Amino acid sequence: EFIASHDKPMFLRDITSALAIPKSSAHMLLSTLCARGYVIGSANSGFKLAGELAESPGWVGGHLRLVTRQAQPVMNELANALQETAALGVLKSNFDVRVVMYKNSPVEVRYDMTDTVELPGYCSAMGYLLLAYSDPSAVGDYLDAIDIEPLTTKTVTCKKAIMRRLRRVAARGYSIHVDERLTGASGAAAPILAPNGKVVAALNISTVTPRFNAKRGSIIDHLVAAAERIEHDAFGSAMPRQRPGMR
Repeated sequence: EFIASHDKPMFLRDITSALAIPKSSAHMLLSTLCARGYVIGSANSGFKLAGELAESPGWVGGHLRLVTRQAQPVMNELANALQETAALGVLKSNFDVRVVMYKNSPVEVRYDMTDTVELPGYCSAMGYLLLAYSDPSAVGDYLDAIDIEPLTTKTVTCKKAIMRRLRRVAARGYSIHVDERLTGASGAAAPILAPNGKVVAALNISTVTPRFNAKRGSIIDHLVAAAERIEHDAFGSAMPRQRPGMR
């Protein structure tokens, strides 16, 4: 997992220092991983994840596993601090969003994620966030292939307008959705990034629209800080973000 969280080869000294294990133990573990095909490399060239694993973000010990290990306690604190619902989502191969975990708001009037398994990529805060960090040409093909159905009167259905919004989302480091999928429900999402800069998951806050509008700035600040904390806890550092004053 440590090797998978870095985009460049890791040397024995890097591994022993980061994991605080003896050199002999690290060497033995690396020899086993190499022999079984999980890791490739040598003491001279450094060690990296085998190609078939590096190209498959869904493998059981990948970046997502590191993130989910650290996300739940942070999400619990986030939901309690804001009194709103927190969720973690990942992008599926069809560009919809799969909800991986959630923590419902402790208050009675809330956005409830209990029965939410998937969300449309083109019309959700997490979807916009994850699409914004995806290959633009692939996103364009996805938007061409689907019926962009207006779910509310505020749903954006124009492909060019969606692509413009995605560029703004990537530039500022978070997404906002107000009454676009469900009237009266709004939310924001921030990326959780691996050390190689690729998005692993989206961290989301959802609530009723009046409360979202009343504390939008606080929601965004807490959300981005929580995403950075999950990155730090999972990978040892947080990726820099561009956060201009836009809300």
